Amino acid sequence: MRWLHILAGLVGVLAIAVIGLVIFVATLDLNSYKAEIEAAVREATGRDLTIEGDLDLAWTPRPTLTTETVHFANASWGSRPDMATIGRLEVAVDVVPLLSGTLDVQRVALADVDLLLERDATGAANWQLGGDSSGGGAETVPLLRSVDLVDVMVRWKPSPDAETQTVRISRLTLEGEDGNTPLDVSLEADVNGDPIAFDGTLPALSEALRPGATLPVDVTGSVGGRDVALAANLHYAVAKDGALSSIEADRLSLTADGITVTGSASLALDGPRPKLVADLKSDTIALPEGGDGGGDGLEAPLPFDLLTLIDAQVKFSAAEISRNPLILSNLSTTATLTDGTLRLDPLDATVSDGAISAKLMVVASDTVPAQALKATWRGADFGKLAHTLHGSDTLDARGDAAVDLSASGTSIRDMIASLAGTAWITSRDGHIANEDWELIAEDLATNFLPFLEGAGRGTLKCAVGRWTLKRGVAETVVMMVDSDRVTVGGQGTIDLARETLDMRLMPNPKDASLVSLATPVMITGPIANPQIAPDPLAVAKGVGSVVGAAALAGPLALMLPFVSSGSTEPACAEAIAVAQGSKPMPSAGSAGSNEQENKPGGIKGLFDSLRKAVE
Repeated sequence: MRWLHILAGLVGVLAIAVIGLVIFVATLDLNSYKAEIEAAVREATGRDLTIEGDLDLAWTPRPTLTTETVHFANASWGSRPDMATIGRLEVAVDVVPLLSGTLDVQRVALADVDLLLERDATGAANWQLGGDSSGGGAETVPLLRSVDLVDVMVRWKPSPDAETQTVRISRLTLEGEDGNTPLDVSLEADVNGDPIAFDGTLPALSEALRPGATLPVDVTGSVGGRDVALAANLHYAVAKDGALSSIEADRLSLTADGITVTGSASLALDGPRPKLVADLKSDTIALPEGGDGGGDGLEAPLPFDLLTLIDAQVKFSAAEISRNPLILSNLSTTATLTDGTLRLDPLDATVSDGAISAKLMVVASDTVPAQALKATWRGADFGKLAHTLHGSDTLDARGDAAVDLSASGTSIRDMIASLAGTAWITSRDGHIANEDWELIAEDLATNFLPFLEGAGRGTLKCAVGRWTLKRGVAETVVMMVDSDRVTVGGQGTIDLARETLDMRLMPNPKDASLVSLATPVMITGPIANPQIAPDPLAVAKGVGSVVGAAALAGPLALMLPFVSSGSTEPACAEAIAVAQGSKPMPSAGSAGSNEQENKPGGIKGLFDSLRKAVE
């Protein structure tokens, strides 16, 4: 029958075709196509691709192409010949979708990869490719189901002279049902030696390859041993040359060690340095307690060089930041980072009901990084602060404080040793528990305030202090505590670099009959464990009846411009003005009128008495 002959002929033709296909596949030498592949890549990118290993094709369980030792050339100005090297490459595809023009990539595996990303002195990036990449039609986005990266090194050099930053990927896997569904991600890596690990979901490849698309990211893991979680909707844009130009994140939520920051951010990549712009806020931040602050922590270099890698403008606010037991509330600041110079201006916050207003600048681009801080603290509740720090109700007083400091150096120790500028603190119209004064007197091993006996709580008219700092040493300009019964003056130095004190305190009773009970006190030695004792010079000269001659050049002399024995003149107003820098320090002979100076018991009279005691 004729149809049987036709059927037999078709079967014969099909058999011949299958046999021919099998023979073709069995004898196919993909290595003969290496030159064509390399030429096509060069035409598309302007760079050389070199495939050193053999191209092998396995047909089962699915067609899989493998090769080894692949080199992709760097830009002509690059710091090394290859932008990327691949130790092993494996690509598996599904054949059937190819019949409809769909590239369905079942698996891509890369191992032993070394990738260098760098910019030259003009800001040009080595990932900006030349060649003819115009395909003349719409790009075909492949379906990607699985990616497996093992032992991948990514090196980043933002400029020719910059230190190379490294990311080592031990293992990165991406798994998806198809190219249109989110990818499950698992990452184990380290950044400059700090381990990171993440698990979560990333957007589908079909969306990720479409500029402007909304790309949801949701991952959790750890960075440097600290728990981290990130959720955001990402968007990106590309430049005309196809290079990534910016990344934006909205509905951003970043949690690290229990601290959550929300807001939005963008990263521009089309300049000489990446530029970050962000608006972030947090409700509550509990900072971990640190160590003792000494030793290696003070000596270790701070990573100022990182400030030269990026530009930034970040607005940040936090309802509360705490580090047991201190609480800082209503923080608001704007940080700008340009050409290695960081500015926090303004920086506003509240501590112990006092308003802090500050400006901070760090110049990391200098050979030796420089720092500057200018801050005021107005209306602070010092009693509340004392209770917070020590659980003490000794003090009930409010006041102000300010610093205007500069420093330089790469470590905290260097910065402390170079501190220069001024610092002051003032308080007035408060109260202090007299029993605590007595405890202080006992700790001083001298009964230097016996005249406070019998009162439970004394009036603290004012407490003032002003210091000038040079090379890390704070020298007292004025230091005075004025109560209803006694005025205590102080002078000396605080060596912040060596952490030592050399101070002298002089109590001056308001009741002239009690002057003989007031003994100058020396405070010397380490700040953490100072030695406190009566002034031996004053004791040797017999302070029992007349204050020692050393007081002439000591704290009592500092108080003389403000107070006189038995005087009722307001000492605090002028002392506060001097401390706050609105008036110069008056000389001892300038206090009061000439008439007052010549009165017995006045300033001149007291100086005369002290001088006679010396003689």
